[in-house]
This record gives sequence, structure tokens and C-alpha cells, in this order.
Amino acid sequence: MTTPVGFIGLGGMGLPMATRILEAGHPLAVFNRTPHKAAPLVSRGAESLPSPRDVALRCDVVITMLSEPAAVRAVLGGPEGLLAGARDGLALIDMSTVGPPDAAAVVEQAAAQGVRVIHAPVLGSIGAARRGELIILAGGPRELVDEYTPLMLTMGASVNFVGGNEQACAMKLAVNAVLLGSMQLFGEAVTLATGAGIPRSEVLRIMGLSPAVSNVIKGRMSELETGELQLTFPLRLARKDLWLALGAGYEGGATLPMIAAALETYTLAMREHAEDDEFGIIPFMEQCSALDYR
Repeated sequence: MTTPVGFIGLGGMGLPMATRILEAGHPLAVFNRTPHKAAPLVSRGAESLPSPRDVALRCDVVITMLSEPAAVRAVLGGPEGLLAGARDGLALIDMSTVGPPDAAAVVEQAAAQGVRVIHAPVLGSIGAARRGELIILAGGPRELVDEYTPLMLTMGASVNFVGGNEQACAMKLAVNAVLLGSMQLFGEAVTLATGAGIPRSEVLRIMGLSPAVSNVIKGRMSELETGELQLTFPLRLARKDLWLALGAGYEGGATLPMIAAALETYTLAMREHAEDDEFGIIPFMEQCSALDYR
């Protein structure tokens, strides 16, 4: 590419994703609200710029990886926002997890500035981002997705075209709803078994043998055993995803009683565990019980 790739949002997922782009040989220009987070990239040749506007002025393609729809709006809008510096033909690849209405609003707002938009939320954890093994769900004009598939593949193992921008966002929320709901159910099931007098360690061991338990949960079974959960995704953002999923489902006419129930549970857990890892919903379900686990 003749101009740098722009990357905005260097959080837990964004930093390793941007690193992969840099390692693939692309010049990189970055912006983060807290500039010191760009230091590992700057030390390897990336350029840290003072605003999203400056990133848009410098680059032909800009990737955003932000925590929530409000953060996306903040980056795009205002005199120092990305759209203020956008040139006609700029490509925006938003890899944030947002709702379909948010995606539609971005496409409309960007089109007024001649900006083309791909929504490409990802499946996978921080570890997958570091290894370049993310599963990317891409939505937008097919020819635009095809044009930037090689760039996206520097961050992921596959790019899966889902349809329009809104469809890509809905698919991501659907997958997250399965994971988040299953974690709550797993916590309830552990409580059921321990309530019958089975030692918790044995419950977790046998759960780990069951094909009914997801590989994601099995992969963190040792953390559940020790109670020392590594922070990979804050519970508050998991709750946000359930909120977006519920809204998207209702907008599409779906009936979502289990997602609605999970949202209520994650909302309760937010009181004391908002910054804990999303897997904290499992011990939270145990703590909600009146059982004595000693």
C-alpha cells in the first residue's frame, strides 16, 4: 500500500490486531485516546497521530476497534473526528461490536463524506488476536470486502462474507449470545451438582469431559478451579453485547426469552463485577446460591 493503514483503538484486542498489521509489512498510523498505549507500536515503526482526523488525512483505509457504539460515534464525529479528515474514497473497516442500527447509521453518515464502510466484527479472544487466528465476519459491498480481504487476513484466519453491514453485526451478536448464555447456564449447572453434595473440583472435572460443555469453557477450566480468572473481556462489555443482541432481535421480530434472562443476570452481576472478566458470571451464579461450598 502507498499510504499507511490507519488503526484507531488500541485496547486489549486492538493492540495485537494492529501489531499483526505492522508485522505484515504495512506502514501503520494509529490513534488511541490514551496515547501511551501506542508506545509498543511506535517503538517498532508505527506513527502515533493526535486525532482520528489526522489518521484519516494520512490513510486510504482506517480500521476501528472500539469498545461500544458510543466510542465509535465519538471517533467519527466532531471537528477532530475521522470523518472531518476523510477524503472521497476512504475505506473504513469497523471491527467493533455494535448493533445493526449503529452500523446503518455509520454507513449513512460516512456515505455523505464519500467514505466506504465495511463492518467486520471478530470472533476470538486476545490470544487469537495475537496469533492472527480471529474469525472475521464481514459485511458491506462485496467488491469492497474482496478488496480488503488480504488486509483483514493479516489479523484473522478467515474472512466470512455475511451480507450487508447490518447482517455482519447481527451475526456477531448472535454468536456472543450463545457464549454468554452458556456461561450463565454452566454456572447454574455447577450449583446444581454441588448442591447435591458433589465436590466442586469433581464437578468441574466431569464437566470438562462432557461434549455438552463448549471448548471455550473447557479451555478456562483451570482458571475456574483456582478462582483466578484472567481478564480477557470485561463483564460490562459482555452485558453490552447482550443488550445489543436483544435490541437487534426485537427489531427483527425474534422472540428471545433466554437472551432477555441472561441480560438481567449480567445486569445484576454488574453491581460488583463490572470490570471482572466475563467468565466471572460463572462464580457469580454460584455466589447467588445459598449453598455452602466449604
